[in-house]
Amino acid sequence: MINAEIENPSHQLASELNAKQRIWDYLVRNMGGWNKITLIQTKASAELGISKVHICRCLKELEERRFIVKNGKSQTNNIYMINPSKVWNGDAEAHAAGISKFEQLLMGKVE
Repeated sequence: MINAEIENPSHQLASELNAKQRIWDYLVRNMGGWNKITLIQTKASAELGISKVHICRCLKELEERRFIVKNGKSQTNNIYMINPSKVWNGDAEAHAAGISKFEQLLMGKVE
């Protein structure tokens, strides 16, 4: 087997972490008032170049860890809220602490 055919585990992990970070950034960039975002997965997939399946997996993990909360539906699209009590609420110091928590999640260190 040629080396190029073998997926390097560290490259795969870095790629997955990068995808999670890009999805998170997309959510934060597109959220409206009250930290809410109506997520159109097809649009997000096209803009980020990430499969809808991978986006779904990432959203599920973010929900399980309470970084985001599903807050209803708009037609066929889910509405999410960035959880202010888990991520940030208020001042810049709280925002920095929330970002730190998310980075720990990416590295698999958050319980």
